[in-house]
Amino acid sequence: MTVGAVDKNYTDFIFDQRLIHLEVFPLSIEELETVDRNQHGYNIDPLSEGEKGLLIQTSLQRLRHPLVRYVCGDVASLHPLPETVQRKLPQETSHHYKVVRIYGRDRRISFDWYGEYFEFHIVQALMRTESWGVLQYQIILRNKEEDASGVATVLEVRILRGTGNGQISEQELTREIRNFFMVFDFNEELFQLIFLSNYSGFVRSTTGRKVINFVNWTGKS
Repeated sequence: MTVGAVDKNYTDFIFDQRLIHLEVFPLSIEELETVDRNQHGYNIDPLSEGEKGLLIQTSLQRLRHPLVRYVCGDVASLHPLPETVQRKLPQETSHHYKVVRIYGRDRRISFDWYGEYFEFHIVQALMRTESWGVLQYQIILRNKEEDASGVATVLEVRILRGTGNGQISEQELTREIRNFFMVFDFNEELFQLIFLSNYSGFVRSTTGRKVINFVNWTGKS
């Protein structure tokens, strides 16, 4: 981490371009279909140094299982190495180093609770597990009622299940969901799992009256 970044809304990290290749793409890159990205590559050029966007990484070390243009989910920008740092490095190697400035996670593709980030597409895939029998789910972040400071965030998960053969029990599903969201004794008071009997228990959009999978009532972006 470089000096002077700790009191900002970002953190700077120095990386070696011989070990990892980092690119920053416009945030709109996530709107491209996954199939289109995999088959035809990115049709958008990386951003220039200093421009903020979505961080994409390619590992230059993992030869057996290469990580190629992996979408990290972080908002970042790339910068040249500060001269003060360059002077401390051997001249023949300093040009290999650059700075990646991390601003945090892209809130459109993930949310955080109790210090952990959860990607929406991973949550969605999990809820589609056949043995779970989930017809509809909803995740709600809200402030703890007794917390006047608004710091404590409650994670509420609402589940509507169907009826069918091969489904795990409600107790087993509860255990699976708690494990995924890393619910332990020290944070379980901030977690609530609700099994619904019909769709009326879900929060709906004010326009189309559709069930919203993710609702943020904390007032935090």
